[in-house]
Amino acid sequence: MKRTAQTLLILLLTTGMSFAQSSKRTSAHNALEDFKRDKDPASLKKAKDFIDMASQHAETGVEAKTWNMRGEIYLTAYAAALLSEDEKQKDEKDGAKKNMVSYVNVPIADLQTAYESYVKTKDLDKKKIYTDEINKGLFIIGTHFENKGRADYNNKKALEAGGSFEKCYEISVLNGKMDTATLNYAALAYRVGGDAAKAKSIYQKLIDLGYGKGKTISILGTLLINEKDTAAARKVISAGRVKYPTDMELLTTETNLFLMAHKNKEALANLKQVIEKNPNDAQLNLVVASVFDNMANPKDADDKELPKPAEYDQYYTQSESYYKKAIELKPEYFDALYNLGVLYNNQGVILYNKANNIKNKAEADKVGNQADEIFKMAIPYLEKAHTVNPKDKNTMRSLKQLYAKTAQQDKYDKIKAELDATK
Repeated sequence: MKRTAQTLLILLLTTGMSFAQSSKRTSAHNALEDFKRDKDPASLKKAKDFIDMASQHAETGVEAKTWNMRGEIYLTAYAAALLSEDEKQKDEKDGAKKNMVSYVNVPIADLQTAYESYVKTKDLDKKKIYTDEINKGLFIIGTHFENKGRADYNNKKALEAGGSFEKCYEISVLNGKMDTATLNYAALAYRVGGDAAKAKSIYQKLIDLGYGKGKTISILGTLLINEKDTAAARKVISAGRVKYPTDMELLTTETNLFLMAHKNKEALANLKQVIEKNPNDAQLNLVVASVFDNMANPKDADDKELPKPAEYDQYYTQSESYYKKAIELKPEYFDALYNLGVLYNNQGVILYNKANNIKNKAEADKVGNQADEIFKMAIPYLEKAHTVNPKDKNTMRSLKQLYAKTAQQDKYDKIKAELDATK
């Protein structure tokens, strides 16, 4: 009899303890309802305190019901903080602007706790009793994280934005939707924020998921190029070109790699494909012209001139043609104007040096006159370049030399004075 009474007493005590913890959950629920009715922050704090105690207990802490309620309470707390922040901005009439400022200012601790609580609920809810509430809660939390990410990004807080967008993607996966566009926002935010490692990792994940096709691969390749990891960039871009052989962005990125490696012929093969699709792109015409120019006038790693190639005349003519096309498409194009002027000047120097090495005076004079005509051809383009960018010293120096070579004393004195004034 004694033993039975003792056992009964233990059972009563255990039941009482369990009831006490269950009552804390009930108290949390009641406090939440009080807050919804009267908006008293003290009620919301009570709800958080009670539900935290219930979630930490050995019995109620393993029940989906507890964690579902905890998710609702903390999500309500975050929403209330946003509303309170909105109300502080009395002079702002635009509701959307208010909201964005609030997302920047309000800490995300409660939102993070709500997210973790719903994830825990999902894990414990073996009978799928709370599926609808979990999905609804996670959807709202995902929307908050996306809005937070946009607000932080627009407020120059790119790294914080990256974290929010990543969380938004995680939630989409939990809800079975896999929002890769948001993951792409995360990669962009980390890239802008300077966390290249994070950005590269996410871009690789996006590539594995097939998002963005060639564009995403090109972005990752460009990131690697910017880090001087050209070997890794070549590997990424080469694989991409096999998968997406007609993608223009990938083709352009691969071309940049060829140019960096001084593989001009490979670069030109690509550029011709690009320019066929975009014949009226002034910048593309300039790039093609520059490649032919570099092939006609090669230099070593120390920028010293190398012997002219056997195909010099062909490369020179092609370069001239593409520079002129770029200028035709964009008459104020400084780089094209300057480069064509320099191309002519270099050709003039070649002819001038050739004339000096000819012993027959008549033949030497003939080649010398050709040099003078080429020098004169360079001047109008450099003068136009000087008009477009009057402060460029290289243009002024080139004009000064050409005016001296062509005996234009007045123009020489004027450009010399301009150049001297910059010292």
